[in-house]
Amino acid sequence: MLTSDGNRAARRFVEAARSAWLAAVPQKAYAALDAAAPRMSNPVVRAEATHVRGLLEWRRGSSAEAHRILLAGAGPAARVAPGTALAMLVLAQEAAGYVGDVEGLAAAGAVADTVDPGEDRDAVLHKLVAVGFGHVVTGRVDSGVALLRAATERAGQVEDLQQLTVLCHAAASYGDQVTAAQLAERAVRVARSGHLSIWLPHASEYCVYADCARGHLAAAAALATEGLDLAPPDADELFHEAGELLEATPLPLQTARTHLLHGEWLRRQRRRVDARVHLRLALEIFERLGARPWEARARAELRATGETARKRAPSTADQLTPQELQIVRIVRDGATNRDVAAQLFLSPRTVDHRLRKVFVKLGLTSRAELFRLDVGDGAPTGTRSAVAAG
Repeated sequence: MLTSDGNRAARRFVEAARSAWLAAVPQKAYAALDAAAPRMSNPVVRAEATHVRGLLEWRRGSSAEAHRILLAGAGPAARVAPGTALAMLVLAQEAAGYVGDVEGLAAAGAVADTVDPGEDRDAVLHKLVAVGFGHVVTGRVDSGVALLRAATERAGQVEDLQQLTVLCHAAASYGDQVTAAQLAERAVRVARSGHLSIWLPHASEYCVYADCARGHLAAAAALATEGLDLAPPDADELFHEAGELLEATPLPLQTARTHLLHGEWLRRQRRRVDARVHLRLALEIFERLGARPWEARARAELRATGETARKRAPSTADQLTPQELQIVRIVRDGATNRDVAAQLFLSPRTVDHRLRKVFVKLGLTSRAELFRLDVGDGAPTGTRSAVAAG
C-alpha cells in the first residue's frame, strides 16, 4: 500500500520535473515524472504530473499527444484540483490550435464549462479563456468574444508567462492588436528577467505576430532573428521535420517561412551552401504569393550567403486580384460573361465590370488578347487560339 511518504516523494519528483522543464532540460523532466509515477496515489499530485507531462509534449512539438494527455486528465483533475484542471484545458486548447484541431479545441472548452473555479483568480481567468474559445469555434461568436474580452480585462496583475501568452492570443482573436502587443511584450520581459529560456521563444513568437499585425515589420524581424539564437543543437533535424509536415498541408506561407528560418539558421552555423537551398525555396514561394516583405527578407539572406537572386519580372498574375484571375482563366476556356457569372455565383454585370478593370490594368483593347496572357495556370500561350477564333 502506498504511504504518505510515497506521496510526498511523488510530489517532490513532480516539482523536480517542473523545474527541469523550466530550465530547458526535458530529459530530466521526463525522468522525474517516470520516477514519480509508481509513488502516486494522491489525485492532486497525479493532476499536477499530468499537467507537466502535457507541457513537455506540447513544447517538444507533439501537440496532438499533448492535447490527448491534457484533455483525458482534466476530467479527473477537476474533481480534486479545479484550478489545475482549467490550466490543463487552456493548454489543451493551445495544443489543438497548433494542429488545427477545431473539434479538440471545442471539446476542451466544453469540459471547462463544467468546472467550478471557485474564488481562485487564476482559475476564473482560465475558465473565461477556455469557454470563450470553445464558444467562438462552435459558432457562438458574440458570447465567446465577450468571455475573451472579460479575460483580457483581468490581465492587469498577471505575471505568469503562460497566462500572458494565452491572453495575448485572446486579444488578437477579437482584433485588439494593441492589447495583444502589450501582453506579448510583457511576456517577453518576464521571460528575459526570469531567465526562462524555455518560455522566451514562445513569448517572442506572440510578440512577432503582434508586431506584424501592427505593421512593425522591422521590430518583428529583429525579434525573430534573436529567436534563431535560441535554437537547440538539433534544430537542423527539427527544421527538416517541420518542413516535411508542412509540405503535406495547404499552407504555402508557413512552408516558405519555415524554409526561410531554416536557411537563416544554417547561415549562422556557417553552412552557406546548405542555407541557399532553403532560402531559394522560400524566395520562390514568397514571390509566387506576392509576400513582398518576406520576399525582401529572403533576398537579403541570400545576399548574405554570397548569392544574388535575380528579381522576377512581374507576371500578369501579380497584377490581378484572385477573382480577376479566376474570371480571365474561365474566359480563356471560351466562356461568355454569363457563363462566368454562373460558375462564380456573380452577376453578369459584376463580371463585365471586373473584365473592364482587367483590360485597363493590362492595357488590352480586345477580348481576343486575353488568350495570349500568361496567368500562371500552366497552359502555354496560344494554346487556346482555336477557342478564341470560335
